[in-house]
Amino acid sequence: MQEKRQESSRIKRNILRYLDSKGISQYQCYKDTGITRGVLGQSTGISEDNLIKFLDHYKDVSIEWLITGEGDMLLDESATRTTQHVTGNNNTFAGRDLTTSVANLPELIAMTNQHQSTISDLVSTISNQQTTISELVNTVSRQQQDISLLLGLKSDQD
Repeated sequence: MQEKRQESSRIKRNILRYLDSKGISQYQCYKDTGITRGVLGQSTGISEDNLIKFLDHYKDVSIEWLITGEGDMLLDESATRTTQHVTGNNNTFAGRDLTTSVANLPELIAMTNQHQSTISDLVSTISNQQTTISELVNTVSRQQQDISLLLGLKSDQD
């Protein structure tokens, strides 16, 4: 639940960044799109319905950027939402067909969450491996010192 709330918060933050960059007030956004008034200021998530209303009205915003915060905020002037997400040509991700428009948002959000979880797991694994490597380096260093001491004692006995 926390992860979903954080995802919604990211989407809301990105919506607000988009509106700010375009000089559009929240009030004007609500009026233009029919988004439930006040939803962008609440700490709760944004509904799929409100998200669809936003994307249907503001067609120059990149869905990928809106959801993940990565990439360009705006589509190229020559690009449209159709060429971005609806064409059936080479529009796959992780072997999944992404040929529908805004209807794919829940799936895209779920995939993003899954990838973020995988990345977190990998970061944790790498951190654990770094700890193990540090411990091994310390062990090897102590063993080298022990060997040096033993060699020093042996040469003293000769």
